[in-house]
Amino acid sequence: MRAEEPNTRTDQTGSAEVTAGPARTTAAPYLAVITAADLLGRLGGTLTRAELGQVRARVTCSRVGEVLGDVVFAVTEAHRRELTDSVRGFGDGTAFAGCLGAVPLVPAERIGLLFTDIETATGLALVRVRCGEDAWLFVEDPASGRLFEIDDLFDAWLHGAGASPGLTAHWVGHVVDSFTRDELIQTGPHDYVLPETVRGPLT
Repeated sequence: MRAEEPNTRTDQTGSAEVTAGPARTTAAPYLAVITAADLLGRLGGTLTRAELGQVRARVTCSRVGEVLGDVVFAVTEAHRRELTDSVRGFGDGTAFAGCLGAVPLVPAERIGLLFTDIETATGLALVRVRCGEDAWLFVEDPASGRLFEIDDLFDAWLHGAGASPGLTAHWVGHVVDSFTRDELIQTGPHDYVLPETVRGPLT
């Protein structure tokens, strides 16, 4: 999804002051990750309005985007590690083995009760996301709202298709980047709906 162009206004010296334009639709509308003004503040220098377009074009071809991607990955990976370190194993997980069964869509009320009990037992906040007839389980970072994939062994164990939930170190998987929690509609505790218009390449 492409970020919108920033807005500019010219001060009395003729230099362009860059203000935050509309953010990605997956972020809060009043937030901007970084603006041209931010870059200039860190690197030094000024820009005129005429130069702004040339700099924008060169940034597109530079390593700035790659570096920012590395920064975003570092932030989300730090959240994943923190979540993994905070997880506790089940003392006796027999009560949760196969708790979701093979039923495609467990009622929202039962999801809320089960996942609240799992969070109490392990510290792991699970959520279900439904879209049409499909449903997926994810791990939520309550501090940031970021969603992560759930380990396949753990998922299978909850559905009665595995003998063990696997190692806690593996429960929190890759970051979910096809949508954010802000785009979901909450239907109950630990339960959300993803609008069809937002759905990405989920499996």
